Amino acid sequence: MPYNDRPDFWSRFEDCQAYQAISGYGHKEMDYMYWDSHTKVLYLIEESGLVHGEKDLSDDCQLEKELFEVVFKAYSGFLMLYSSLTGQSTAMNSLSSCLPNAFKRSSSGWGTFKVKLYFIYTLPADTSILLAFSAFKDKADKKLETLKRCFDVITSCTLMDKYSAKQSLPQGLVPTDS
Repeated sequence: MPYNDRPDFWSRFEDCQAYQAISGYGHKEMDYMYWDSHTKVLYLIEESGLVHGEKDLSDDCQLEKELFEVVFKAYSGFLMLYSSLTGQSTAMNSLSSCLPNAFKRSSSGWGTFKVKLYFIYTLPADTSILLAFSAFKDKADKKLETLKRCFDVITSCTLMDKYSAKQSLPQGLVPTDS
């Protein structure tokens, strides 16, 4: 996590026993969560990379597979958050233990904060990959728009390259290590 000096503001479902107990049922998690207590925004962040030859987004099959993964992680991560806070699922209530401690202390319940989901991609300086990512981002953003429209607490749900993320997201939110 980028803010090792402020662990109360960061957390990961992956490191939480409550998530580990249900992960075998096909749930996916985002890499980490960050609570910005000043703006009352909970960020759900997923980091990924496109290495030349690893994922060919110009190939329709690979593109659809990656789109599915992004959309599934967004829905699954957000629905785990929603269930853990609203009590809609007894099995998921224990997931509230996975949320950042500062969030649990300062949030007054569902609807009193906003959620921003970001998929941040590290991209090589390869024109063909950059062009493929641009088209991929447009398709993914359209698919993620449905999630955003269903829940008014979500103010952003998008893909970004790491350089753009560093320019537009709060300082320190995007790790500098590769």
